[in-house]
Amino acid sequence: MKELISEIKKRLSLQGYLETHYQLQFNGKQCLCPFHKDNNPSLTIYEDRSFYCFGCGEKGDLISFVSKIEKLDFKATIDKLAAEVGLKASFNGTSKTSIQSILSIAVDFYHQNIFKPENAGYLQALMQETGLSKETIVRFKIGLAGDSSLLTEHFKSMKVSVKDAIVSGLGVRTKEGIVDYFAFRTVFPLWRDGKPWFLTARRIAGATPDKHYEQGKYKHLRTNELIVLDQFVNEEIIESQNDLIITEGITDTCMAIERGLPAIGVLGVSAFKQDWKKRLVGKNIFICFDNDEPGREGAKRIQALLKGSNIIRLPEEGMDLSDFFNKGHSVDEFNALLKSAEPDEKPIELGHLLDIEDPKYDSKLVSVQIIIVGMNSNAFHATKKYRATCNYYYDCKVEACHLKMNEGTEVFSLDHDSREFINSCQATDLMIIGMLRSKTCAIQRKIKIDIQEKVTLQELFAIPKVIRFRPVEDPDTKEIKLMDENRREYKEKKLFYVGFNAATSTYYNAIGYVKTHPRTQAITLLINKLVPLNDDFQEFQISEKAKEHMRIVQKTVTNELSFPYPESFDSLAEYFKDIGLNVTKVYERDPVLFGMLLVYHSCLSFYFNKEYVHRGYLELVVVGDSGQAKTHMFNKLADFVGVGDLVSGLSSSRTGISYSLVQDTNGWSIKWGLLPLNSRKLLGIDEAGVIDKLDLRQMSQGRSEGVIKVDRIANGEAECRTRTIFLANPRDNRIIDEWMYGCESLRDLFEAPDIRRFDFAIFLSASDIKKDLINRLFEGIERKEQKIDCDVIRTSVFWTWTRKPHQILIDSKVTQAILDASNHLADKFGAAINIPLCNPADLRLKIARLSVAYAALRCSTDETFENIVVTEGCVHTIVEFLEKIYSHQNCSLDKYAEVQKQLNILSEEEYQEIKTKILAQIHNEEEKERNTTKELIKTFMVHNRIKGVDLSEQIDVSKDYLSEKIRFLRRYNLLDSDNRGYFKKPKFVKFLRRVLDDSDFEW
Repeated sequence: MKELISEIKKRLSLQGYLETHYQLQFNGKQCLCPFHKDNNPSLTIYEDRSFYCFGCGEKGDLISFVSKIEKLDFKATIDKLAAEVGLKASFNGTSKTSIQSILSIAVDFYHQNIFKPENAGYLQALMQETGLSKETIVRFKIGLAGDSSLLTEHFKSMKVSVKDAIVSGLGVRTKEGIVDYFAFRTVFPLWRDGKPWFLTARRIAGATPDKHYEQGKYKHLRTNELIVLDQFVNEEIIESQNDLIITEGITDTCMAIERGLPAIGVLGVSAFKQDWKKRLVGKNIFICFDNDEPGREGAKRIQALLKGSNIIRLPEEGMDLSDFFNKGHSVDEFNALLKSAEPDEKPIELGHLLDIEDPKYDSKLVSVQIIIVGMNSNAFHATKKYRATCNYYYDCKVEACHLKMNEGTEVFSLDHDSREFINSCQATDLMIIGMLRSKTCAIQRKIKIDIQEKVTLQELFAIPKVIRFRPVEDPDTKEIKLMDENRREYKEKKLFYVGFNAATSTYYNAIGYVKTHPRTQAITLLINKLVPLNDDFQEFQISEKAKEHMRIVQKTVTNELSFPYPESFDSLAEYFKDIGLNVTKVYERDPVLFGMLLVYHSCLSFYFNKEYVHRGYLELVVVGDSGQAKTHMFNKLADFVGVGDLVSGLSSSRTGISYSLVQDTNGWSIKWGLLPLNSRKLLGIDEAGVIDKLDLRQMSQGRSEGVIKVDRIANGEAECRTRTIFLANPRDNRIIDEWMYGCESLRDLFEAPDIRRFDFAIFLSASDIKKDLINRLFEGIERKEQKIDCDVIRTSVFWTWTRKPHQILIDSKVTQAILDASNHLADKFGAAINIPLCNPADLRLKIARLSVAYAALRCSTDETFENIVVTEGCVHTIVEFLEKIYSHQNCSLDKYAEVQKQLNILSEEEYQEIKTKILAQIHNEEEKERNTTKELIKTFMVHNRIKGVDLSEQIDVSKDYLSEKIRFLRRYNLLDSDNRGYFKKPKFVKFLRRVLDDSDFEW
């Protein structure tokens, strides 16, 4: 024995062992003492052979230190240290194999005993107290040790000697003779390779009292150290699972296993052994101990050993995992606790993503709220775990060499914040092996490196989560830049995420280390964990306070004459006045304010006329002369509500409203613009008239289908169900009054398909507002107490945004009112086919969307406050509003439609009149044998456009004679001309179609 101890001390350095196995940090020969709460280093090493603590008086050598810290007896300590240096310890006594045979006999006996009829009450008490099912009791062969003499009698029948019973730890010599060590307790076997290798027991309510061990306390097997607790409970799952939950006590472990959780257990808060941590290399560890003082302290101790581990906090003081499930909590609720587990290092919370550029956060663990706007099309593998093998370990002169202490081989894990981990994602195999050799071996030997595990590293682009963005002109460069409320520029950062399948256009709390990229020296964030965050509106609940806010809105927009629902746009005057005086500071622009509020209160989708309307959200375009407070009103309202980014068409080519494709050395990336990033929310687009044409084309699909798909160099798609307000000045610095019909200004800004997608349009002229109204003092304006404050309007908006399609109620009477209104507005405005704001095919859905939005704006609901109730009054108000804005002189869509009707619609009377005159001309020409009119008609049946010279030659007449015929066709708006020749108008096309089927014409 003396020779064995001497050889152990010769091979192991006391200070080196303490540094590598217990992470003690030495300052010279001193360190903090682990045996008491030590603030100043008081444990001192003498000649690397002994230690003494000046604080608590602990002293000894390597063997006594390990024995005390690991709570092992002398023989177990010698056995442990001998194994670590490759020596074999031998003790006289019963063999390990025979002890396991004895344990197997005892386990079978205990297990059969618990199912005996006389123990049925005890079995029921066990299941009730622990929450374990009968199936789990059978699966793990849980048993009952009864009277203290029963097991020893069974041993006699099985011919187990008294000596072997004592050596196994199950037999205890007393004055009364040999008795069962676990008498009157529930016995839990711990299994290895299908055999019991350790036993633990605890008293359950209902058992016979025991003066030595109180109820609930565990009693562990005491053997002659041939069988020791050297493994986790359920350790065999470690190889197959990446996520592991360390529990306290075997009942908690069994309870977790029964529910499909990847649990491994320790038998008590102090039972975790230092050398066990190497079995958990590269695993994602969660520690779930009892929520009491010892449990919390024990969890912190293990967390300090296992870097990167997380502590799960159970919800009640004193609760253990069995209590958690016995009180009715589900596995889903436990998984929710797992997601909120506390990391081993509490991250520093940053207020803004760009704060990572501050040098004081370098290499610090931080958390910051971000929005992922794009990701690289290529992902990378980074080395997570590798095995190093050295064939010359026995000759190594390095005292603390891991390979020497582990007989030449060891598995290492790279921390996510290490340079080798980051470098390995973009390095060749030879470079990786070189890096790992250098990290592993201090003397740079040619050790063998085998990569055992890799993880995915995804390159992301992210922006900070802020309240809202808006375009601001840089005073120096005059460039339009997107700024947040803190006047920080819209700026993407390239980040790296250890994982995959991160969703774009999603809010996250990103937790990771601020690092300098080893290749580019760019400051970045290496993200270990992404926690999805809800938008503010997603947290909305219909509380009593919310109901009170909604009642304020109802009272403000309702008067006695129109109760219970307003039938007139004018009944909203008090509502507009409140917001105009207290929020926007803009007066007599009620239609614009109403339009913006309707967009804010539009729903994502709903059911109408027994069909699902996928696009329930609204799109508004406001076209007006410069200086008409369009942008000002949007910003004030967005600030007031607290929702609504604003992007400028002037900066769209740089930031991309829909998306942009970016190439770097790692490949192509899609960066999503503010349109998809604001999906399910609201976006304002200023200077919409100068939006890049590419962006307009990209927006078309998103506006129509609610999703933007990219199928180019990089592939991807993003939801784009965005409430949108377009703000535009007339093109080429013109003003609205320059057009006979102001609605024509819209045609100069957008193509017909884009105009058709707008739900409604409002036109503003500088001549609308009188100068004395603009120039009066604000203090001189009569002000009333503000009723619609920001909390009230946020409630109505968030209430709207959280309504589901089935919560929007449109009955058959309202449906019919919408259909009737569609016919009415189509008759009045539908003929303006090249400004299709009121296209007959779209009107019913546009009116339905607007009616739903108005019902939400005025908080039209039932007694539950859950549903939006759309009424006939809501439809009538929307029809009145549309007629008001489209018939206004700034727009004159009704007059323009009437003109277009005359130009493009061929009535029956008009057809007969033209037909009669053309037939008369043909008859006169046939008498003169000229047939000019007939040839002219036949030519335009073939050609849509033809030059005058070609037309003259084709029908063989002079230009003067042809001009006379052309004048006739022009007179009836059938034909027109430009620098490319004559072309048919829609009315002429309709006429020619009729002619083909008219028997009066003979060709």
